[in-house]
Amino acid sequence: MTQFSYELDFHFAATTYLTEYVTRDLGFRKPFAAECKANAATENLPATLSEMAAYYGVSRTLKTRDGDKPRLSWAVELLMSIESVDPTNVVETVETLAANLQSRYESGHPTSAASKFLWMRFRSPVVIYDSIVAKMIGRWCKGGTGYRDYYDTWRKSFDAHQVAIANACQDLIQFEQFTVLKGQKELLAELANAAWFHERVFDHAMVNNVGALGEALRR
Repeated sequence: MTQFSYELDFHFAATTYLTEYVTRDLGFRKPFAAECKANAATENLPATLSEMAAYYGVSRTLKTRDGDKPRLSWAVELLMSIESVDPTNVVETVETLAANLQSRYESGHPTSAASKFLWMRFRSPVVIYDSIVAKMIGRWCKGGTGYRDYYDTWRKSFDAHQVAIANACQDLIQFEQFTVLKGQKELLAELANAAWFHERVFDHAMVNNVGALGEALRR
């Protein structure tokens, strides 16, 4: 199993991601969620996707405009045409959406955008491709640098830390009064026990550890 040679702070990552999820991702995801199709018709999806793309820094990879339609209208059409994702097709789904975005928007490498868009729609088993995480994970990747290699190595790395992540998430419940969900213990417990939440805490732990990343890359 893939282990890192330094400590990842999962307690801090659990707190920071909880705040980001409640203040950002929850709103971004609501109109796109596969289980909430009824919301899609009443939401301004291109505007929401554009806001999310700007927040996560992937707008620059989608350069071409959408004709006379609102910005990222084509991306919305591509995303909403995908009805399901499971562990057997998640890599292919991300790669296909990335290829379609590249074709539509004359983009260089929209893998990060594709994975973020799909995560907002389906959450797990989608793994978000993050350039900072990729640099760290790249030290253990073997056989290539594409999304499949990234996904497989990320999964092995996550599995190696899964117990520690789960414990950190449980501690959130113990200190509910100090979180962004103060007074909402049931909702906090639901999030803290969700597999997708654990996966994003792992991402945050690596992104938060920028100093350790720099040290690792210099070795």
